[in-house]
Amino acid sequence: MSYLRNLGDGPHFYQWQRDFLYAEEDRRVMLVMNMENHLRDGELFDLMEEKWGK
Repeated sequence: MSYLRNLGDGPHFYQWQRDFLYAEEDRRVMLVMNMENHLRDGELFDLMEEKWGK
C-alpha cells in the first residue's frame, strides 16, 4: 500500500485522504489538511474498501 500511495498520491499524501474522508464541498479546503495528521496506509485502505467494496 505504501508503494502504491507514493505513486498515486504523491509526496504530500493529501489527495486520497481528501477524496475518501471529506464531503465533496469540503475537499477544496486545503488549510484544514495542514492542521491534521495524515492517515496511515491501513486507515486509508479501510476507507477505500468501505467506498468501493471488496
